Amino acid sequence: MLLTFLLLYTFILPLRNVKRHSTNKPWVTDQFRRLIRCRQNALKNGQTDRCKLYGNNVQRATKQLRRKFYAREIHNLRNSDQREWWRSVKQITGLSRSSTKPLQSLGNQLHDGDMHELASSVNLFFQQVAADLQPLETTLHRVRPTPFLTSS
Repeated sequence: MLLTFLLLYTFILPLRNVKRHSTNKPWVTDQFRRLIRCRQNALKNGQTDRCKLYGNNVQRATKQLRRKFYAREIHNLRNSDQREWWRSVKQITGLSRSSTKPLQSLGNQLHDGDMHELASSVNLFFQQVAADLQPLETTLHRVRPTPFLTSS
């Protein structure tokens, strides 16, 4: 009885070997890959109508799978800690990490790595900007609060 069950089970639900490639997008599924294979097979055999049909299905599935994947990722990220969330958002959107030493690279570029000279340049720049501003009055004016109007 067990042998019969196993034979029927393997006949009805056969196992498939599936290859996964590290270069695949994370939203690519086995069904999507089968759709692409059908499209490529139709193209190879010169069946232009079937190729167009499968091509439209591939495009539709691409948009749907990508949208669902990123919606699921964002939903999962919102439930995690904020630091991980922003790190993943930047990774998903393709933002590169900023340089760890932006001031040092600016100092290297402008003043041959002399950080004191860079600080002096920045200070001089702000002095020149502030030279055109009117000085603030030194006396403070107190504004007395107005009493609330009460109805009797």
